[in-house]
Amino acid sequence: MEVGAKGVCRLGIVPVRETASDKAQMVTQLLFGDHYEILEVSDNKKWLKIKIHFDSYEGWIDTKQHTNISEAYFNQINNS
Repeated sequence: MEVGAKGVCRLGIVPVRETASDKAQMVTQLLFGDHYEILEVSDNKKWLKIKIHFDSYEGWIDTKQHTNISEAYFNQINNS
């Protein structure tokens, strides 16, 4: 996982948090099929700061909930 990489939500719901912590407030959710770009990786590599493509909202998700996708697939989702 690196900055600029793309991802898609493959779970029903993924909490998006205000800061990189399990205790942080949930500010929104990813729903199945939502796609996003990685903006930052936490120092401990446990959290990813993402920007959701649909509404440009930013927040943090646990790396265990990330599914990497190619740039080509990301663009295909955008155009469908």
